[in-house]
Amino acid sequence: MRLAGRGHDGRFGIASGALSLAGCFLGNFLASAFSVAAHDHASYVTYAMNGLPHVAEIIGADFQWMDLIFYAIGTYFGYRYALAPLRTP
Repeated sequence: MRLAGRGHDGRFGIASGALSLAGCFLGNFLASAFSVAAHDHASYVTYAMNGLPHVAEIIGADFQWMDLIFYAIGTYFGYRYALAPLRTP
């Protein structure tokens, strides 16, 4: 975001935080799909693609309170690093 935005506007920080949060959700979804596929000795891709309509259910079933901490950390640092000034050599 810092390189694409070329500025320190708050919009880029919010966009970066939202993308970081989406990445955390995607990581939890894929980890759940992969663990179920490994348990059933099936294809990871099949489970991930079949689970897309049920993302909220899958993430909710595997949710732990520690996930909130990781979501908060990911969102914070996504926001923070987008607003940090670029270092020029």
